[in-house]
Amino acid sequence: MGYSVVFSGTLLIVVFLVSGVGKWFGYATFVASIRELRVLPVSAVPRAAALVIAAELGIASTLAAGMMVEPALRAYAFVLAALMLAGFTAVIVITLRRGGSGGCACFGRRSSEFSGRHLVRNAVLLVAALAGVVGAREDLGAWTAGTAVAITAGLVLSLLVVVMDDVVDLFA
Repeated sequence: MGYSVVFSGTLLIVVFLVSGVGKWFGYATFVASIRELRVLPVSAVPRAAALVIAAELGIASTLAAGMMVEPALRAYAFVLAALMLAGFTAVIVITLRRGGSGGCACFGRRSSEFSGRHLVRNAVLLVAALAGVVGAREDLGAWTAGTAVAITAGLVLSLLVVVMDDVVDLFA
């Protein structure tokens, strides 16, 4: 049974879904946060923002379908998630290396300044995506208590990922 795949899939589905929906409803905030990064021409920012939202929602949907239906689709979705996370991580690294003070409205809410914690968060998500790629061909089999534990763990970690900035700011 591919519990690590179930865990990784659950984690990434929720994170990409919440991120995409949050950015959709907080579109103006998200666009403003991309402009502040100065990694794209100003005229390209609204289109890039729309593409990021569509990609995140597409990845969440493809992962969900792959978890239920087809191992090949599951592998494809985990690869897309890993590529997206690598792209996000590259933007964070570029921003930090330039000494920029930019941030991202990662979940559609206010923008928080990029820091090492965002790199750690993305590294954890990237490891989950790569674990999914490695185990994507495993038969997920029938649902067991172990499946429920993997799903619950994925949900809990996804909640922590989504509220990470809020929790850190609360205790700062």
